[in-house]
Amino acid sequence: MEQILRDTGLEQYTDKLKENDVDDLLFFKLLDGAAGSTEERLFAEIIPSVGHRLKIITAAREGDDNSVNCGQEPDKEEHVEITFVTFNPLFDIKQIILNSDEDKGTANGMNVLEEISRSSLLTSDTKTLIKRRIVNFLVKNYSYHPSKEVKENLAKCVAMQLFQNLNCEQQKNIENMFYRKSEVKEKTKKKNSASGLIEDRLKHLRRKRNVTKPRKPESCLEITKPSEDEEDKKSWLRYTSSPLNQVAEYMAQTFRLRSEELKTNDLLTTLNEWPRLIDTTGMIDLDFSIRYPDKGDMMLHKWTCISNQIWKYAVKTRANIHGEIGISKNVEEWSKDEINSGSLLLLPYLFSKSAYTQDGKKRRRITGAHSPEFFVQFFQRNEDLEEFRLAESVRTQPFVICIGNLKFLDIQQAFVMVERRLIAAESFVKAVDLCFKIFYVLELKFPEECKSVWEFFDCTVFQTNKVRSSSSSVLSLSSQITMDEGLNED
Repeated sequence: MEQILRDTGLEQYTDKLKENDVDDLLFFKLLDGAAGSTEERLFAEIIPSVGHRLKIITAAREGDDNSVNCGQEPDKEEHVEITFVTFNPLFDIKQIILNSDEDKGTANGMNVLEEISRSSLLTSDTKTLIKRRIVNFLVKNYSYHPSKEVKENLAKCVAMQLFQNLNCEQQKNIENMFYRKSEVKEKTKKKNSASGLIEDRLKHLRRKRNVTKPRKPESCLEITKPSEDEEDKKSWLRYTSSPLNQVAEYMAQTFRLRSEELKTNDLLTTLNEWPRLIDTTGMIDLDFSIRYPDKGDMMLHKWTCISNQIWKYAVKTRANIHGEIGISKNVEEWSKDEINSGSLLLLPYLFSKSAYTQDGKKRRRITGAHSPEFFVQFFQRNEDLEEFRLAESVRTQPFVICIGNLKFLDIQQAFVMVERRLIAAESFVKAVDLCFKIFYVLELKFPEECKSVWEFFDCTVFQTNKVRSSSSSVLSLSSQITMDEGLNED
C-alpha cells in the first residue's frame, strides 16, 4: 500500500489510511470495489479526489500485471519493489479464527495460529480446527451453497495467509487440500466433482441440517440483462430506505429484475441485494400482490370465517390441546379473539400425522407435541428471543415467532424470522400471512416439518394454484371449510 502511494506521489494519504485501520488486505479490497459497492463508497470517503483514486487503482493494476510469478527468478537488471498476489483476497483467515475463539470463549484458535507461525506444519488437529472455523464463517455469511469462486478464494487465503513461509508449490498443495474445483478429465471427458476439506465439511453440514440445493433456472433461456435504469434504482434501494413512497415506487419498477435474479441467487444473496424486502414495511406484500393480483388481502377477509370452522372441528374431534399443544384453557371456552389466533396453533397438531423430517438418511415422523415449533415458536421475553436469533443458524426458511405465554393463549408481539432477520407484524394472524407471502415472494420451499400447514393456507385462503398435489390431511380439513356457511354465521 505504502509503495503504491509513493510511486504515485500520493504519500499524503498514508496516515489517513492507517488512521482508518486499512492494511494491505483491506487496501486491495477497497481498490477492487464494484461500482456502487460499500467498498467504493468507503474508498471515496478516504480519498475524495477522483483523479487520485484513478491513479492509485491504475498503479495497483499495473503492478499486478508486472508482478513476479511464483518460482521464477526476476530479471537481475530489473529492481522489483513489490509483488502483488494474483487474486483479490476476500477473507482475513486469522481474524476469522480469532473471532471464533472469542465467540466460543477458548484460545484453541490462537494456539493453532502460533503453532503454524513457528513450524508451518499442518497436523490433523490443525486441519480440523481451521476447516471447522472457516466453513462455519462461510455458511454464516455465504449460505450452505457458496459459489465455487468464493470457496476457491477461501482456500487461497488459507494457504497464502497462514503459510507464508512455504514456497509457492507447497502453498498450492495446501490450497488444493482445502478446495479443488471440479474438472473435466481429458481421457474420459468425465467431470470430477469439487473436493477438499471445505467441500467435504459443507456436504456434511448440508446432510446434517437437511439443507436442499438452491433453485436452478426453470429454463435454459438466457436471463434478460438489467437495464441501466433498473440498475440505478436497485443501487438506490440498496442504500436508501426513505421516503417510503419512493421506495415502494422503485420496488415496483424493479420487480422484473428481482424476479430474474431469484432464478439463480440463493436466499442470503437475495436479501443482501434487496434489503428493503425485509426491513421496509409492506414490500413483501407489494411483491406478492404483483405476482398474485387480488390475492394480497385474502387472509384479512377470510381468516375469521376459516378459524371459526377449524375451532368447531377441534371441538368435534376432541383435540387434546393441553396434552399435545400446551394450552391450558379448554377449547370449548375460547373467546372470539382466542379462536382467531388459537386456531392457527391447532393446525400443526391437526396435521401432525403427515409431518416428517429428515434424520440423516431416515425419514422420521414429527409428533403432535413437536410439530408446532416448526411453524411458530414462543418466547416469554424479548431477551430470550434476541439470544435465540443470534444463535439460530440451522433454519433458512421463514417461520413465525411470538412473545407471550402459549399456556394462556397470551400473544403480546409477533414476528417472522428469515435468515436471522426479524420482521415485526401487527398481530399473530398478520405474521402468518407475511410468512406465507415470503415463501412465495422469495420462491422458497415449505419445510417438511410443517409443509401441510402452509399447503392448507394455499388451498383454503390464497388459492394460488401453485400447490399441485396437497396431502390427504390437507384435503380432508379443507373439505370441512365452507365459506358461505361461515360468512352467514358471522
